[in-house]
Amino acid sequence: MMLRDCLKLLFSLGITLFVLNGCSSEPLPKIKKEKLSVLSTTVMIGDIVTYIGGDKIVSDILINRELDPHSYEFVKGDDEKLLEADLIFYNGLGLEHGGSVRRYLNKSLNSYALGDELDRRCPGLLIYLDHIPDPHIWMDVSLWQKVAQLVTQILMEKDPVHSAYFLERGGRLQNKYAQLHQAIHKKMTSISLEQRYLVTSHDAFNYFARAYLGSDWQQRVLAPEGLAPDGQISLQGLRLIIDQMKEHHIEVIFPEAYVSSDPLKKIQESADFEGLAVKLSNDPLYSDSLPEATDYEGMMSYNAGVIYDNLAR
Repeated sequence: MMLRDCLKLLFSLGITLFVLNGCSSEPLPKIKKEKLSVLSTTVMIGDIVTYIGGDKIVSDILINRELDPHSYEFVKGDDEKLLEADLIFYNGLGLEHGGSVRRYLNKSLNSYALGDELDRRCPGLLIYLDHIPDPHIWMDVSLWQKVAQLVTQILMEKDPVHSAYFLERGGRLQNKYAQLHQAIHKKMTSISLEQRYLVTSHDAFNYFARAYLGSDWQQRVLAPEGLAPDGQISLQGLRLIIDQMKEHHIEVIFPEAYVSSDPLKKIQESADFEGLAVKLSNDPLYSDSLPEATDYEGMMSYNAGVIYDNLAR
């Protein structure tokens, strides 16, 4: 059996034991390669890595765009991706909290939690809900720009031969994000303050609200579910949302792609019962996932467009 096949077999057995027993062994020896193999847990991170790494790396994604990163667990084929990876970038801040994934990432010596590293280097940027960090940092493009800077620095450290290449492409991507941030801010602030309220399925748009909806952003974003979508809504939570919708004359609520809209339908039914006409947006927003054939910039522009089209009147 070839050395590569042996390594794959050993790694597969190691992952199985790791998932079942919650323990890990010493890292397997790496085969020296011409290009860094970089694995990103989410498509949003993968977009940064692929752009900056260009043709100097091999980039792959662990969690497909239509899957929920909050609850993702390892599936068949993931062991090969993990074995191949010289670097693993993940969001952190509790986003990837599926048991097998969390244990592996916490133990891996070549994994980088970008959100946690951002918090360490730039304290005070995170939003906390009930003392739990909100992991949806990509919803503020100016924060995602800082994540792009982190990825650039880490790639330069791991592959100094191509550091100038990574630095140039990283700078170019950060400029693109700066322009996107300004464009979204301009579009959102063109909506009157009286209409600038966002009701979504789960608490994924707090960073978006803080960056683009106003200084009193906490009052401008509502969701029946918490940081991870679980389809649950309490009577108290429902009452609070209905009262705020009445107070601010909110007439549109936004479903999210790949997230159950049942809680929003309950809100719509309750609002209708109390004489408040509320409609569901015909187009969903994207929070933890990306539309097919769309990159991160396209997703953020799309979300801003859907929000604007429904609220600007």
